[in-house]
Amino acid sequence: FSAATEQNAYTGFVYHHADPESGIMTVTAEGNNVLKLYYNVTTEPTYSYTIEHYKQDAYGSSNYSIVAADTETGSAVDGTIFSATNKQNTYSEYVYDHATPVSGNMTVSNEGSNLLKLFYNLIFIPDEDIQIIKTTSSSSIRAGNTVTWTYIVTNTGNVDLFDIEVTDDNGTPLNNSDDFTVTDVNKGEDTDTILEPGESWTYTATGTAIRGLYKNIAYVTAWTPGEKEVSAQDDSSYTGYVPSNPRPDPDPGRIEIFKFLDVDNSGSFNTGDLPFSNILFQLFNEVDDLVGTATTNSQGYAVFSNLEAGDYFIKEVRGDYTITTPELNADGMIAVEVGEDETTEISIGNYREVIPPQEPPLGPPPVIEEVEEEAPPLAIPVLPKTGELPPYFAYGFGSLLVLAGLFMKRKF
Repeated sequence: FSAATEQNAYTGFVYHHADPESGIMTVTAEGNNVLKLYYNVTTEPTYSYTIEHYKQDAYGSSNYSIVAADTETGSAVDGTIFSATNKQNTYSEYVYDHATPVSGNMTVSNEGSNLLKLFYNLIFIPDEDIQIIKTTSSSSIRAGNTVTWTYIVTNTGNVDLFDIEVTDDNGTPLNNSDDFTVTDVNKGEDTDTILEPGESWTYTATGTAIRGLYKNIAYVTAWTPGEKEVSAQDDSSYTGYVPSNPRPDPDPGRIEIFKFLDVDNSGSFNTGDLPFSNILFQLFNEVDDLVGTATTNSQGYAVFSNLEAGDYFIKEVRGDYTITTPELNADGMIAVEVGEDETTEISIGNYREVIPPQEPPLGPPPVIEEVEEEAPPLAIPVLPKTGELPPYFAYGFGSLLVLAGLFMKRKF
């Protein structure tokens, strides 16, 4: 007999063969009397796959970040070949660059990773921009004192900038003749002339504060590689004042000077050195105004009190000694910084080399040459000319006048 196949009962399967191959079995007393029917799967198995998209972190960077929201997943039968659709049009500032695998195609298999990666690079869009931030050292400055302006210039674009120039209108925006160029610049560790994207340079300038409101404008100009000029400006101000009734500084500073005779020229006060009294010092502020004078006492101390915080310069009036400590600046003064409600102590040493008297060298006594003096010539008396009175006559007449005057005074 032959068994009926159950092909319709097995969805997704189809009858393939039987064992015995004929599909017919003869029942015997000695056989195993087994008939086997075989069915094959009619639907091939599928395997999952993944497509990922990556964006470049920054222009020119080798780092990319996955766009998780755009990750695609699916499944396909073994051997399926396909290429993913890139999202160049979706990512408006990016352009498709490459894929992994390099071909951009993927063959689905039951043994591979079934992962396709697509990478997109940023499209370079020039952003040519510059910024300047200007500040003043204080909003209120005493007229005559030094004012400092700071200019911070930053490349806020994405291209290099060249030929950077900072100018100040000197408080007269309608008069260009007194504008000045700011040349004092600190570039940090960078020493070239290129202001790179994100880089900042700091410029400074100083002036003398004037009375009243003062506002000045700073301008910066630069050039791009494409010879396009970029510029920016910023302003700041201060009010210069003249105190009508000066009041004591609520937090005055002091300078305490200890003056000593540096006998051993060591630059420090130690055994054998002596306090130096009656030494006059002058104190100047940072604009070279004389603030005051002080003289050391018997213990070698001199004090300047009620000082505003700032930089000062000490000058020793006496100049016949060498100052061993501290160092002097180019003007022969000692620079001192005074803080609010602080006492700045400074020791000043003087040294003068003493040269002992030297004995004359031994040797033969000097030869004294005798010189004979000549007798002076005899004077020839001068005789009066004819008709001229001799001088002794005038002497006698004068004596008579003196006696007559005494007589008249005593009588009357």
